Amino acid sequence: LHLIVRLLMRNTGIEVFAVGDPDQSIYGFTGADPAHLQALAKDSAVHRIDLDMNYRCAQRIIDGSQVVLAPEKPRHYKSARDRVAGDLFFIKCPNGLAEQADVIATQIIPDLQKNGIASGEIAILYIDRWDQLVLGKALNDAGVSYAGERDQRYPRTPFTRWLEDVASWCSLFPMTQDGPVLDDLFYFFMEMNIDAGISVDPTQLSERTKVFESLEKLATPGKPLGEWLAELDSTLGLEKCLASRPAHPDDLTDWALINRRCQDGEVLFGFTLDDFACCGGRPDTITLTTLHSSKGLEYKVVIMPGLEQGRLPGYAANSAGALAEARRVFYVGMTRAKDIVYLLYSGWYKDRYNRTWSNGQSQFVSELQAKMESSSR
Repeated sequence: LHLIVRLLMRNTGIEVFAVGDPDQSIYGFTGADPAHLQALAKDSAVHRIDLDMNYRCAQRIIDGSQVVLAPEKPRHYKSARDRVAGDLFFIKCPNGLAEQADVIATQIIPDLQKNGIASGEIAILYIDRWDQLVLGKALNDAGVSYAGERDQRYPRTPFTRWLEDVASWCSLFPMTQDGPVLDDLFYFFMEMNIDAGISVDPTQLSERTKVFESLEKLATPGKPLGEWLAELDSTLGLEKCLASRPAHPDDLTDWALINRRCQDGEVLFGFTLDDFACCGGRPDTITLTTLHSSKGLEYKVVIMPGLEQGRLPGYAANSAGALAEARRVFYVGMTRAKDIVYLLYSGWYKDRYNRTWSNGQSQFVSELQAKMESSSR
């Protein structure tokens, strides 16, 4: 991709406008490398502008994230929100990830909600999908609604996201102002029909009215998900449409998978329309996702559990490059927060094979604690 951009710049009349942050390059496993963006910025044909104003994070979070990032050259980032200092909290849970999850579900989240912070402004950012099983159980046991398990229940694609948004609109109706925009749902559906060779005219009011009336009839939040999907298919002819789109065969596969997982014993069995709507995230649900998936998002509060040495940084991060990327992952997680960050650790962890590793808390947590202690003296 980097070479394609350079070739377009040098061999065509295309003008390139690029915005990026090398410190947020966290997909090394796909070949991403911050050096590419840095090389682009140094190109003689490029006019470079450095941005130093952070419009999301409070200053204390910015300063803390820079300690963890440990850049060779100070970034000198400033918060545009000079009236909010921000808070960092360190919480040690000696009994492991299960205790961390319980503290999050029964103490941290209820306290935040009592202080007027909406669930949709809270994110729990975990390290890998094995953590999700522990965290999800604690949230379920505490009755906390959350959007999560995305990599385990069904694929995340434009089609399945649209399906979640349709469910959310139907679940919220008629109070849909905090949910997906009907126009967006309508035009995506029209595009699917056009791709399938079905004669529709998105400019006609009758088409829009038909979709609105169809979704209005499906606005039954408590209906079992499997039944709702069957009614959606019957009303909109969804499966027939998907089967006629040769360029998007995976959408039909995903549709069949979601329907199959609504059956007894499967992961979506017992889900209602409202439960499914929450899977895509809503103002009344906590976000539960991986650190890598959090890039580009923002919340008032970020909670980061499982911060043990050997996990972040990982035990295999024994090169300068690998350690630098682990720092960037931590940095990305912290800077998703506007006001508050909670960092939870135990000093030990069990891996997926139930082996115990006692390497202490993450070195990044230790560095951050040491810096904050020295600053307060």
